[in-house]
Amino acid sequence: MLTHEPTAAMLREWKECWKLHSPRLHPNRKTGAELLQYVRERYSLTEMTGPEAAAMLEALRLNVLENPSLAEKLPPGTFPQPRAFRVENAGKGIRLYKKQEPVFRGIYPILLGIDMSSGCYQVEGSALLWDELCAFQGLDKMDIQNPYCVWQYIDCLRRFPQKNG
Repeated sequence: MLTHEPTAAMLREWKECWKLHSPRLHPNRKTGAELLQYVRERYSLTEMTGPEAAAMLEALRLNVLENPSLAEKLPPGTFPQPRAFRVENAGKGIRLYKKQEPVFRGIYPILLGIDMSSGCYQVEGSALLWDELCAFQGLDKMDIQNPYCVWQYIDCLRRFPQKNG
């Protein structure tokens, strides 16, 4: 996930990666339901509702509606249907908590929002989980035309290879 203004060197790197990999990529983007199934098979989740989840649900809904590249992922005639989860510090989730960035470690739980309509997601408290989901979810036709999306996907695949990625 990009959190700052890209440099000229970053833009060149993304374009080179795109030139190398985009001809071999095919749309393989997973749905919100497939994303949720994947996460549930690997981690213990607790669905969040009410006031506890309100901020994440609203942020995800607005992100999908107000970001043109995400809004285009909504099927025609649908609206965002976000769901919020806390990833528990148990089972395989222990690894995520151990590798949490120092700013979050021991203070913040790992939170996951998934929009069931568009398949868009957000993760709070774990860049590692975000990267894993990026590798799993794949790219759609429009993403493959975007050098940054391709670079990000390829970078995540290096760390989280997919069997059918």
